[in-house]
Amino acid sequence: MSPGASLGTLRILGATTLNNKTSFSTSIVGASPGNYGQLRASGVVSLGNSTLTITSASNLSVGQQVVLINKVGAGAVNGTFNGLAE
Repeated sequence: MSPGASLGTLRILGATTLNNKTSFSTSIVGASPGNYGQLRASGVVSLGNSTLTITSASNLSVGQQVVLINKVGAGAVNGTFNGLAE
């Protein structure tokens, strides 16, 4: 899954299920929205030990955060990316 042609937001109405054979891939060119790929989901999101791939990262300072999974609406984000804590 790669939101946008390079940077963008993939909007999903309903549940999203990833598994250990899927990957979420994005680049990050800053901490402001629109400067990184994002999944915006309205239902339950299951990460299912999927792989997170950051293809490049720039214009970030230590401690800055980006929201790759933007959960809106009811439901939870379950699970983690492979090898990464919550």
